[in-house]
Amino acid sequence: MTSPLRYHELLVLPDRPSQEMTTGGPAPPSVASENEIKVLTFADLVRLTIQHHPELRNVEASIEQAQGQFIQAGLYPNPQAGWQAAELNTPGASAGRQGLMLNQTIITADKLGLAQSAAAENVSVQDWQAISRWYAVLRQLRSAYFEMLGIQREVQVNEELVKIAEESLRASERLEKAGVGNRPDVLRAQVEWEQAKNRLQVSRQQAEAKWRQLMAAAGTTDVSMRPLAGRLESASVHYDFEQMRESVLHQHSDLQAAQSAIREAEWLVRRAEVEVIPDVQLQMMPEYSFQDRGMSGQVSLSVNVPVFDRNQGNRLSARAALMKAHAERREVELRLMAALASAFQRYQSSLQQVENYRDRIIPTAEESLRLVLLGYESGAAKFDYNAVVLAQTTLAQARLSHVQAMTELQLAISDLEALLQTEGGRFFRTSEVNSHP
Repeated sequence: MTSPLRYHELLVLPDRPSQEMTTGGPAPPSVASENEIKVLTFADLVRLTIQHHPELRNVEASIEQAQGQFIQAGLYPNPQAGWQAAELNTPGASAGRQGLMLNQTIITADKLGLAQSAAAENVSVQDWQAISRWYAVLRQLRSAYFEMLGIQREVQVNEELVKIAEESLRASERLEKAGVGNRPDVLRAQVEWEQAKNRLQVSRQQAEAKWRQLMAAAGTTDVSMRPLAGRLESASVHYDFEQMRESVLHQHSDLQAAQSAIREAEWLVRRAEVEVIPDVQLQMMPEYSFQDRGMSGQVSLSVNVPVFDRNQGNRLSARAALMKAHAERREVELRLMAALASAFQRYQSSLQQVENYRDRIIPTAEESLRLVLLGYESGAAKFDYNAVVLAQTTLAQARLSHVQAMTELQLAISDLEALLQTEGGRFFRTSEVNSHP
């Protein structure tokens, strides 16, 4: 018997609070219709994915296929049954001798047990691969979710920048009426306002595209666009690279699948080695003689004599497959380490950028714009409209860059979480990040 499937256990993890953005495992299917939910949480998206994503149906079929092969590998060959008649039309006994003919192959050297052991490891391979594919789906969903959150935030920032540009336009108009400002400043402020509205429109169009990408990641196209619950600047996570490295090397499902593939190959080597031991062909022929009016029978045993074919080619092939399985495991290990190093580097860079924008750049840009606007509206000569435009542009770029940095940070964390295949609690300490909106 095979062990319980880890993939199915993963898909029945208990539900989590809807406001909690989690990547540890999916929640049970939602009772409510998707289009009845006004604001989607990440947990809602996970439910959608479980219900609709074709990749999950694919992996379930692969597991079931392997289970079928496991069952078939242990089945004993069916006997053959026939009827024979001999010495027909014999004088005084035209029916001659008649009776059953039974043939049965007797499998030797535990070939069926070895084959089924290999098949059991193949079930394990498919199970671990299913887990890998689930976390790949979850990573894609989590990335699309944060990209959507990012573009939602960009829309909000651009709406705020439109308001700021409009306020500058109104200020320049008031100064012109007071005889302090001039018409070119008003026209330039109007241009800045129009450009801010254009940027807002572009970001809204990008939000529609990101929504379609998010729904594709969830495996559906039937959910209308709506706001997402969640915050880009939710709890910051600080990872320890060496702890993550140890976890990935000892727990990642790709490596577990590769190890199961090695064990499968080892069983197949043993199976190929015993193939040279011939199976026994048993034949029994009980019969009734109509002439002698009595029962008789024949029993014969035969085996193939391994003179020429001693399964040399299959044994060589099986040993080569085992060597290949060991090499592939090493390849998987190196690939995971390269992915971890890349994701960790992007995480560190993005985290540093987020902290710089949050703690220094944006507060400075906001204070600069405030002071420039006060000076401009007061009519101070040194605060002309060029200073206002420069301060507005600086703040706009800082806020949008901050949103992009937070999005990149969450994408890097998505990659790390996918590699850890856990909720990550053992690998980092958390601290709240009170980012500026």
